Amino acid sequence: MSITRVALLYNPIAGRGRSVEIARRFQSLLLENRVAVCLAETLPNGQSPLTAEIAAAEVICIAGGDGTLLRLIPQLSEWAKPIWLIPTGGECLAARRFGMTAEPTQLLNALKKQQRSERLLAEASDRPFFSMTSFGLDAETIALLSKQRTSKLSRFGYVLPTLRAALTFSNAKLSVSADGKKVIDEESGYFIVANGSEYAGGISFVPEASGAHSENPLLCARFFPNAGIFRNIEWIFDFLLGFKVNLAGTRFFRANEYLVTSASHSIAFQADGEHLGETPVTIRRSSKRLQFLLP
Repeated sequence: MSITRVALLYNPIAGRGRSVEIARRFQSLLLENRVAVCLAETLPNGQSPLTAEIAAAEVICIAGGDGTLLRLIPQLSEWAKPIWLIPTGGECLAARRFGMTAEPTQLLNALKKQQRSERLLAEASDRPFFSMTSFGLDAETIALLSKQRTSKLSRFGYVLPTLRAALTFSNAKLSVSADGKKVIDEESGYFIVANGSEYAGGISFVPEASGAHSENPLLCARFFPNAGIFRNIEWIFDFLLGFKVNLAGTRFFRANEYLVTSASHSIAFQADGEHLGETPVTIRRSSKRLQFLLP
């Protein structure tokens, strides 16, 4: 039996306002096919109230980017309903992982097939995230942008600020403990913990992190030591041209929990493209999980 009730949540500023138009296009097709639709806008804090219509829905459909999903995760894990993602933000790594697009007929077919997949989450400082968290150039850039921007940027809106930061950014010295054992001791570089292999621009810093659907609690991570201006610029070109990341000289880890500190000063970290705070931070496997409807 196909699914007949859908809650369609949209972030009004994701994709520079395109989410509203795209969400209504999905709504029209679903209604034409006798699927009841509850259309709701996410609140300024990114969350959504659990109305009677949302409670009655069989599937939660979200139009937005990774940041929209990040802010909704606490509610989605409690609602325990299968999720469908409509990628309308600058990046939507979660949608890319499942092959979800902004084509409404794809969702209609998925509602009929009802194939599902449950995915494990991770958390940083008790904030659950879906894809990855990092310390370095991208985290610092996102921290700066979070103080300045008033709307969502497209993917290419990050290029110029990142290029400017790449020419001046100096990596703070990090210390990292993996499951209680110190594996990095006051070294300069980038550190990335991945709950999946996807990264912005289709590049992958931790390609080994592809098993987030399994019951294996270990999180993959990679340290890029002594990353300077030339390495920064190299990564930007990898991002723009879709090249594979040069992993030579990096260090790979698997652990259930990481503690990241910096003795010199607190440094920013980001998760799923959003600034979440500064060190010290503990990153671990979360007890929360999400269920996704598959294409």
